[in-house]
Amino acid sequence: MPRITNSIAVVIAVAVGMLGISVSQAAAAGETVTSFASIKPRVPLSKTERRPVDVHLEGKVKPGAGQLKLRELTNVKLNLPKDLTFSTKGTPVCTNDIGQIDPENANRPTASVIADCPKSLVGEGTAIINIAGSVAAEIKDPQLVIFNGGTDSNGNPKLLIHGYSATVIPGGFGIIMQGTLLDGVLDVAVPKLAADSAVTEFKFDLPGKQGKDPAYAQASCSTGLYRFSGVFTLADSDPNSGTYINKSALTTNTTTQKCVGSDSGSGGGSKSTWLRRRSPDPNRSRWARKGPSKSRSRMPAAQLSRA
Repeated sequence: MPRITNSIAVVIAVAVGMLGISVSQAAAAGETVTSFASIKPRVPLSKTERRPVDVHLEGKVKPGAGQLKLRELTNVKLNLPKDLTFSTKGTPVCTNDIGQIDPENANRPTASVIADCPKSLVGEGTAIINIAGSVAAEIKDPQLVIFNGGTDSNGNPKLLIHGYSATVIPGGFGIIMQGTLLDGVLDVAVPKLAADSAVTEFKFDLPGKQGKDPAYAQASCSTGLYRFSGVFTLADSDPNSGTYINKSALTTNTTTQKCVGSDSGSGGGSKSTWLRRRSPDPNRSRWARKGPSKSRSRMPAAQLSRA
């Protein structure tokens, strides 16, 4: 977890005091959590081949009735379809230290971090945080940028997620979150925020508008239905030790999305191949099918339902 220097800690204390926030309120325990996701094909889906898609992920932590203080979000596990993966081959891995080695290197504005790994961008997002967990102190300016983190020792895709808020404390504050996609579960560890603040909402878009590889997210449609859910771990900080107490894992609702996948191959059983045609703007790259049919098509957004 990032260690906050003494000078920053003093600034945090002053900021919290100016806002009139009490950080010694009774432990919160009435939160509810929700999650939602969607997969939008960039080309017609296959039952067996993974093809480029746009992925949207979001989660929320809501206070219970009359609740004044929210616990901190310490971990997020998003249960995604096993048909979905993230390709780490289309962009270089971000090897410069943007906080994954020394957390202090994350404590800077978004543009500065992007400059260290400009070609490794794979997505973006936004977040809402509550200073010291106070329901009354909501900050909506945090920006998220997502980088290709390569793979772990078992070959699973890794993500580096940088978050920055210019207003959570004077001078701003930034963190790095590391996530891994393993067997359909995107596991993201959330480090401790300034002033024991709590993440109460986040949204990710992959590759989004900033991602350099339009084929970063790839999916097939093997069953005709995608299912999404999540597990959010919340906890309080012990004021004496700084360790987490009152920890609990809350399961979100399940959402579903219908998808349509065609059998791979066409005409005489030859396997179809999808090739990327690059343009100066990678987000406008087009995908063409190489095979008997040269027609180009684009799938509309799939039908979504919230269970």
